[in-house]
Amino acid sequence: MQKQDRRLPGRFLLVFSFMAAIGCSEKEPGNVANPAAVQEVMNGVRTTANAAWWGFNETDATETIQAAL
Repeated sequence: MQKQDRRLPGRFLLVFSFMAAIGCSEKEPGNVANPAAVQEVMNGVRTTANAAWWGFNETDATETIQAAL
């Protein structure tokens, strides 16, 4: 039983590394302003969009939300 206990941290590290690599290989732009992705949406290249791509104003997000819609 002790032999399996010693391998557990190595397996955890392997699984964690794999999951981290998947998360880092994201093809979609993240939750940040992205004018290039916005232009692709406007041109019909993308069929889905993220409202964050239009940017964000901390005091008044109305204009940003309306532009994304």
